[in-house]
Amino acid sequence: MAGDVTQQLNTTAAKQREKNRQALHRIILALEFLGRLGLPLRGHRDSGTLLLPPTGTSVIDYTQGNLRATLRLMTACDDKVLREHLLTTGLRTTYISPQAQNELITAMGTVIQNSILDEVKQARFFPFWPTRQQMSLEKSSLQYAYGISAMGLFVSDSSASPRRQI
Repeated sequence: MAGDVTQQLNTTAAKQREKNRQALHRIILALEFLGRLGLPLRGHRDSGTLLLPPTGTSVIDYTQGNLRATLRLMTACDDKVLREHLLTTGLRTTYISPQAQNELITAMGTVIQNSILDEVKQARFFPFWPTRQQMSLEKSSLQYAYGISAMGLFVSDSSASPRRQI
């Protein structure tokens, strides 16, 4: 008898976790979309309950910010998972508060940074293109040390000497 109750509680918790993952995935997609466009997330009224429009009505509300407008658009386009999440969860568990946005952005930044670092670590050679300011400051020292120009160098992680681009 106790095993059945425990199993039912575990099954219910697993279903809720999966629903939360699906909703969080959609919110992350909205954050990624706005980030790729270089748009700000927040607006004048950015906290509190997100009022969802009835299906088939206008979704434009510029005062709540781009993230909230995007989520409203997604629910208006019949995203049932996101709509159910935003309507049924408590105010502190919707993942759209400014604090939650900051945490998600930080996590996304860490993932991007780690993927870039992995690519650099796996590459045997990688291009080194100094900025104009670095070139003016370091050009003479590079020419002195290696007798080459600062443009078009390839630096290898296996040796300390730079190699010319072929």
